Amino acid sequence: MQLFRFANPDFLYLLLLLPVTVILWILNELRKKRALRRLGNAEFVKRLMPEFSGIRPNLKFFLQLVAASLVIIILARPQFGSKLEEVKKQGIEVIIALDVSNSMLAEDIQPDRLTRQNRRSQG
Repeated sequence: MQLFRFANPDFLYLLLLLPVTVILWILNELRKKRALRRLGNAEFVKRLMPEFSGIRPNLKFFLQLVAASLVIIILARPQFGSKLEEVKKQGIEVIIALDVSNSMLAEDIQPDRLTRQNRRSQG
C-alpha cells in the first residue's frame, strides 16, 4: 500500500501567510505607483529612471514566493513509502518437496525411490 504523509503537518499552516504576503505586496506596489505619480509626468519620470524595470521586481517577488512555499513544504517533511501491516491468518501452510533428480532412479532398492514415493502418495 503506497502512502503519502507529512511528518510535521503543522508547518503547512504557514502556507496561510502567503496570501497575506501577496496582499501586502500588492498594497505596497499601489503605494509606489502613487508616489511616482506625485513626482510628475509619467514620461518625465521614465526618463529620470532609465534602468527601472517593471517586470524584474514582479519576477523577483514571484520567485521568492515560490521559494517560501517550497521551504514550508520541506519543513513539513513529506514522506512517501509503504506501510507494513501485520495480518493474522488462521490455518496451516504445507510445503511438499520432492526430489526428482536422477539419483532417485537408483536401483539399489526395488522399486526405485521415485516410484515408491509415487505409490505412497496415491495410497
